[in-house]
Amino acid sequence: MSGQQKGLMQVIQEVVPRVDQRFCVRHLCANFRKKFPGKQLKCLMWKATSATHPQAWELEMRNINQLNNEAFKYLLKIPPRHWSRSRFSTIPQCDTLVNMSEAFNSVLVHTRSKPIISMLEDIRLYLMKRWARSGLSVAYHVATFGCYEIPKSTPEDFIPCCFRKTTYEETYCSIVYPINGKNMWEITPYVDVLPPPKRILPGRPKKKRRLEQWELVNDDKRMRKGGIKKRCGKCKQLGHNRTSCTQSTEPMMSSTIEDEVAL
Repeated sequence: MSGQQKGLMQVIQEVVPRVDQRFCVRHLCANFRKKFPGKQLKCLMWKATSATHPQAWELEMRNINQLNNEAFKYLLKIPPRHWSRSRFSTIPQCDTLVNMSEAFNSVLVHTRSKPIISMLEDIRLYLMKRWARSGLSVAYHVATFGCYEIPKSTPEDFIPCCFRKTTYEETYCSIVYPINGKNMWEITPYVDVLPPPKRILPGRPKKKRRLEQWELVNDDKRMRKGGIKKRCGKCKQLGHNRTSCTQSTEPMMSSTIEDEVAL
């Protein structure tokens, strides 16, 4: 992986002709913005870079062509196998980078100026936090250091079964074949097969949740909503409300009627 290193392009082809070379898009974007400034073109270029399928890359390139034809021609001169994920090969399983020391120094910006003991302690704490965030538990790392104290033991003996290769093969032995989306369909000369028309059932659609069988049983021992049982506003009894109350009550008279009765 190279970035703004024009002298290495020919050298890589001569020294290691069979390797897959990729360009650093950050430097490629910096050169692109010198000739074609603008946030919209920058976003479209990064979308074309991160596209995982050739169809998605072609869609973003068409959007760039509609916005600026010169920028479209500029990007077409660069082979997409060097800068677009949609054209990357699956053969290489690792990258040869030159910024490993820079990545290490970026973590130790505030640490490398300390004394040696304090610096090593900060590095140790950083590694412990990375181990805690990683998928492998601390038991794997402890086993790596502790297996030497137990005779005839290996680090693999201390790894849980969920991290073993046999468990992984048993979990993913069956294959779920993926299906391409609508944007990945091939254009054919045949008539498009449409889905059947959706039938709308008569009546208002149900929105209430279907209750389980145990929820349909009236049980006074089961806690109600909020932990409080219903109390009727008419008869003041528990277990129902005033709409379902069966006890008849006298209708309430207004204040004017009460005054007339009193006279």
